[in-house]
Amino acid sequence: MPKSLDSRKLVQLLAGPRPVTVLDIRDPEDHEAWSIPGSVLVPAVDALYDGHPEALDAFDAPRDRPVVAVCGRGRSSVLAAAALEARGFDAFSLEGGMRAWSLAWDAVDVGFAGPGRAQGQAQGDGRGEGQEGPGQGPGQGTVVVQVRRLGKGCLSYLVASNGEALVVDASLDPEVYEELCRARDWRISGVVDTHIHADHLSRGPDLARRAGAPYMLPRTGRSRVERRELDDGSTVAVGAERLDVLAVPGHTPESVALLLPGRAVLTGDTLFARGVGRPDLEATSGEARARAVALHGSLRRLAALGDELVVLAAHADGALVPGEPAVAAPMREATSHARGIEDHAEAFATALLAKLPPPPPNHAVVVKMNEAGDWPKDPVDLEAGGNRCAVPG
Repeated sequence: MPKSLDSRKLVQLLAGPRPVTVLDIRDPEDHEAWSIPGSVLVPAVDALYDGHPEALDAFDAPRDRPVVAVCGRGRSSVLAAAALEARGFDAFSLEGGMRAWSLAWDAVDVGFAGPGRAQGQAQGDGRGEGQEGPGQGPGQGTVVVQVRRLGKGCLSYLVASNGEALVVDASLDPEVYEELCRARDWRISGVVDTHIHADHLSRGPDLARRAGAPYMLPRTGRSRVERRELDDGSTVAVGAERLDVLAVPGHTPESVALLLPGRAVLTGDTLFARGVGRPDLEATSGEARARAVALHGSLRRLAALGDELVVLAAHADGALVPGEPAVAAPMREATSHARGIEDHAEAFATALLAKLPPPPPNHAVVVKMNEAGDWPKDPVDLEAGGNRCAVPG
């Protein structure tokens, strides 16, 4: 039996100093739609199941590094690892395949080294055991941790002050956030979703219940989840910190951003480092246009907060490489990708609606479950695939 490793171990390897080759044996269309960054494609699933180990004879890689074979569910990759091992490679099969990779994660501290300059060092083993920087411990100022769901590019946040932590846009198992907080001796005092998500099931309500903390959501008639509603101009407290709530409709009617005055703004799916939120999910064509017009105003509102303010969004623009610095951009850079923000709102809406990417898989079902607070027995298949909530700039 060839060796195998789980997604957590692969995160550690990819974030470590030793090079790793990831061999994706799925079909080209599957690899193009969703893959581990840097993976090498050699389509071989059918040939391996037909008993043709020579299907991988064309693959070559340096022999001084491990090779991790990846498929959809971790079955045919076992055959690939066996074939590679027979050729002398230090080969492994990724347990659970891309399905398991969907839940792989790491975390990185977001430091603020002066106006608009975000920096961070990943907690590279994926377990959240990084060290706090000088002056960043509980009771010594506000700490922001970016928690990344690597395979989907989902970004959530811990905002901590005086031993308390606020969780924003939780997309991973509650145990991830609990583990990160235990490592810092933080208590989860609140959980916020910036909007009703369409590409992943919110773990926010469950996390809030487990923590005995309030679950907060922008005011909306769509949700049937027990919650504390957030309005424009209100504040969310965590320790000694106060985050200002800003209504930024467009991606969804209820979307909000959370402002850390003078430092950063958590923009949800409204403004990304290199794109803006799509306005069409679960909307008629007329509703999508109205949302696009509203988004124009929201982007201008965010831009007016200041060029150097750091934008921290709820998604990256694709899958993430473990160990990379925080996904962040100063406002002037992020809004430079918001094409047409200086144009009239109607012109902006027309241009935006003309370049929408394909919608996220299963988005209609995901939205309904997030509205109702339902939870399937196994959410992974429902959430599989990369996120598509952004319109690239």
